[in-house]
Amino acid sequence: MSVSFLGGEGVVWKQITKTAKSASRADVAVAFLGKGGAKRLPLKSGSRLVVDASEGTVKAGGTCPEELLKLVRRGVDVYSRGALHAKVFVFPKSAYVGSANNSSLSADVLSEALLRTTDPETVRQARDFVISMCDGIPMGPKELEYLQTIYRPPRPKRQDGGGKRRLKPCVWFEEVSEGELPDGTESFVKELLAEAKAQHKQRKHYTLIEIWQTRPRYRKDDIVVMTEWQKRREMVSYPGKVIAVKECSIGRSRYVFSILEQREQRRVALSTLVKSLGRGGGKRLAYSNRGKLDSITANKLLKWWGKRA
Repeated sequence: MSVSFLGGEGVVWKQITKTAKSASRADVAVAFLGKGGAKRLPLKSGSRLVVDASEGTVKAGGTCPEELLKLVRRGVDVYSRGALHAKVFVFPKSAYVGSANNSSLSADVLSEALLRTTDPETVRQARDFVISMCDGIPMGPKELEYLQTIYRPPRPKRQDGGGKRRLKPCVWFEEVSEGELPDGTESFVKELLAEAKAQHKQRKHYTLIEIWQTRPRYRKDDIVVMTEWQKRREMVSYPGKVIAVKECSIGRSRYVFSILEQREQRRVALSTLVKSLGRGGGKRLAYSNRGKLDSITANKLLKWWGKRA
């Protein structure tokens, strides 16, 4: 018997898909199943799936009837339950419970989390929970074909899933020390750096650096301008672009690692930067205002650095 935690961008669905492919059957309750859902969750004949396939959810693009039809044709019993919010994936010897809907947003963008257990009693209880929601007759091809006529693909959402528009990247100005890695995270960071190198576009005159925090702060594509004290002077680094963010849990400790793509350029004294911002520049970058910069200050700062590149 074991219990383990899975979390981060792209981690959860990679594991679920792998387990589903090797499992003889499964019992699943997942709120939404979007485009590509049948491939992400390759259920075999005899499996049961409970999903919110109500007309309202289908019209909003939350569940794609075409993907459900693919599963039905494989021999999967599909049931619809309105107002479903659970995400429970039960296989013969294991169960996963967490936050992940079956959508491309969940698989490719969001940082999802799941708990995996192989405890026989817990697996049985999870399976009984899914079965308890399998009311009535499973959905058939005709019903799903009708729903397909009212289906509307979802509109693009912002990165954190909180609205229709993608959030604009933020510019951060703060004292960040790269420091030593927390104990037990060395292999995790090594793998994250390997993943980031695949997205490392500005290879010439640029380098990758990692920074870590104990809570989420930066998003992908954010810009971070770091400061550091050297010989009693506060020095400022060239703006670094966040190209990867991932969480790591070691025991009860939680860390968030960010990989920055940064130009190899000498740091400058903060006093030099303050002068470039003109009147009020010092106040804008005062310690009390460190963190996320307002758009006017951020634009001035990035423009000044751009001239020095």
